[in-house]
Amino acid sequence: MKAPTFLIRGCGVIVLALAALWAGPAWAANCTSTSDGTWEQSGGTATWDCGTPGTTDSVIIAHNIVVADDIQVAGLTIQIVGTLQGDSSFTLAVSGDWNNQGNFIHNDMDVDLNLAGVGTQTISGNTTFDRLELTGADSIKDFSDSLITITDRLQHTAGSMQRGTSTFIFDNGADLGGSGVKQFFNLIINSAGVGHQVATSEFQAISLSTMAPLWASLELEPHCESFDLMVTILKPSHFSETVLLPLIT
Repeated sequence: MKAPTFLIRGCGVIVLALAALWAGPAWAANCTSTSDGTWEQSGGTATWDCGTPGTTDSVIIAHNIVVADDIQVAGLTIQIVGTLQGDSSFTLAVSGDWNNQGNFIHNDMDVDLNLAGVGTQTISGNTTFDRLELTGADSIKDFSDSLITITDRLQHTAGSMQRGTSTFIFDNGADLGGSGVKQFFNLIINSAGVGHQVATSEFQAISLSTMAPLWASLELEPHCESFDLMVTILKPSHFSETVLLPLIT
């Protein structure tokens, strides 16, 4: 077939021709809430300055938003004035950064940080998750200086954790799962639910605060780190006993 020939006259025609040649996928947007309401992947009662957030958008929560559907977005920021309420019937999946400056109420909703491929997904702020899943092969989940509380389960199945100077708190019998190595800078266990799976993790400082005996089920194995392991046992009498364990190589 003979290649088509174009006769171009005038800059306007050139611009249009280039626009057609360069046309590609729609740009990802920063999408900010403009009213309270429910959030569905294709609608809901909340309003947004972008229309409706898409799967490639980074969403900014500036109002009281209630998740009412399975949601996938490219990034999530909860502003100081914002509240995001979950629902146990749905999963919120985020493939970009998670930044919580406001109020996240999980209501037993799963959150999946699922950046796939080479890249870093940064988690910042003070957030309480029910079940937090770390998925997405080859990616790094950077917890920076965040404060993370887990009330049900931390499930790490793909990618790697970068602990930074973060603090993880396991409450209410919360557990660990998945084959990925769990890296913690500061780890606070407020119940005995974590169990043996802690043995596959890396630590710098651990605080154990519980009325139940822990040593029968808790195995500590630092993975060739350049520091000693500090373990603080918070007794019911509020007297703290600190145990310094030598480096294990």
